[in-house]
Amino acid sequence: NNGIDISAIKQTPSVNIREELGLSDSTVLLTMVSRFAWMKDYKTVFQSMKNLPDNIHFLCVGDGEGLEEHRRIVGNEG
Repeated sequence: NNGIDISAIKQTPSVNIREELGLSDSTVLLTMVSRFAWMKDYKTVFQSMKNLPDNIHFLCVGDGEGLEEHRRIVGNEG
């Protein structure tokens, strides 16, 4: 099921993610909410980010069997 039960989310206090990450309002923040699995092809997104201006950031939100491997890729390749 790809649905999301928003009842828990509705009661969560809002967060200023830009402030938490130290990003200015002029920073473009691309976000992907998904499990970390190879079929999601995060690696292509990570490679593509290298070709974009420095004011564009990619925020990954999720969990999964590939999370640690994806962290390693970003850590090694930037």
